[in-house]
Amino acid sequence: MSHSRPMLSVCLAISLVVSWGCSDDGGGGGDGGSSCSPACGPNATCESGSCACVAGWLDCDDDLGKSGGNGCECSDTCNGSMCSTGPMTCKPSVVNDCGNKTMYCQSDNTCGACPGGKYNCDGIQDCESDTDCTPDGTCDIYGTKTCGSQSQYCDDATKTCKPCPTGTYNCSQSGGDCECTSGCDGQFCKKECTIDVGCGDSSKYCDMGQCMPCPAGQANCDGKGTCECTGTCDGTACTGTKACDYTDTNACGGDTSQWCYENQCKPCTSGFYNCNNTKGCECDSAGCNGTACAGKCMGGECP
Repeated sequence: MSHSRPMLSVCLAISLVVSWGCSDDGGGGGDGGSSCSPACGPNATCESGSCACVAGWLDCDDDLGKSGGNGCECSDTCNGSMCSTGPMTCKPSVVNDCGNKTMYCQSDNTCGACPGGKYNCDGIQDCESDTDCTPDGTCDIYGTKTCGSQSQYCDDATKTCKPCPTGTYNCSQSGGDCECTSGCDGQFCKKECTIDVGCGDSSKYCDMGQCMPCPAGQANCDGKGTCECTGTCDGTACTGTKACDYTDTNACGGDTSQWCYENQCKPCTSGFYNCNNTKGCECDSAGCNGTACAGKCMGGECP
């Protein structure tokens, strides 16, 4: 009889510990009976109706907030859907090499947890998405159901998310292609060029801040505007005929001896000059004073 009270105390203590460890709030950091249903489970919190792992815990088997889920069960890294007993090696370019959307391949080629609120939806390199990945892997190119990633695009044929080709980005996170080659500035492409500065490459032209390849058989010899040459380049001049638009500023690359006729640069009539670089040859034999006529202006372009 003298030993019954201590034994009762021990049993009560064990009962309390077991109850605490198995409660809905996961031993400190559970949803605590809030608005998440089903309950988030151990080592998880409920925020605005969504479950999230507390710091230092991972949901490797991807059942967080689901019926029958076991919360955030891993305190280290994941090995696929299982907890890892040590650092898991990986390659940044191998899809799903870390086995989980909340993991990514670090610079030392080991798997690490994504920063809070980030997801690795395409399964490669970094945690690029600020929103949870599409649960069923399907998408819509019109933006009603995006892939939630700037390194993925929606394949319209299969309605599934696929990785962007290397070096390209889907900054808007919508549509069926990866339209940016210079990275993203928010939801827009980073500008890598301007029409005036160009791309520094006669085989490219600047389109909406992005360097794009010239059409086959054309070249951008002056480096500015469009691909105006239909031959090759001699420095910044065309060796062949220049293509042009009648209304463009600098239509023939600043050559005042030419004008744009039927989308080809043609020589001005002898004794006339195209000083404003658009349309026809409006200036007489006195030539140009900058973009204005040094002498008389002829025709409909005169002020």
